[in-house]
Amino acid sequence: MHQNKKDYAYGCIIFNDIQNPTHVVLVHHASGHIAFPKGHKEGDEDTIIAMRREVKEETGITDVVLVDAEPLVERYSFKTDGIKYEKEVLFWIGSAPMHDTELQPELPDVVRAWWCSLADVAKTLTYTESYALYNKSLDIIQHHL
Repeated sequence: MHQNKKDYAYGCIIFNDIQNPTHVVLVHHASGHIAFPKGHKEGDEDTIIAMRREVKEETGITDVVLVDAEPLVERYSFKTDGIKYEKEVLFWIGSAPMHDTELQPELPDVVRAWWCSLADVAKTLTYTESYALYNKSLDIIQHHL
């Protein structure tokens, strides 16, 4: 018998500047993939508070300013230990000042967090779904704000 579980996470696509972005924050996880910072709620935590906590834990960034737009939704499924997970991730779009290209993650399962040049995003992100989200977020900040 196969088990299915729903999994929810909350993250942020963080640009260095909303008006003229040149960099976006990426996180390299110990499991190998490179993506935007995201994670799970703790207890009955509010979704935006969970997202901000995860951003801080994975990147050290505490001063994200969110844009006035609905979060983007990423959906995918994966299997672990015979359990199929249907995952949904809400990604807000935000900005934060870029003081240094290397960031200071607080979690041991984050190998590296850094400001990636927009020119390198396509070849750096692990999953095509992440790149599609990145493109949607760029479209929103360039044409709808």
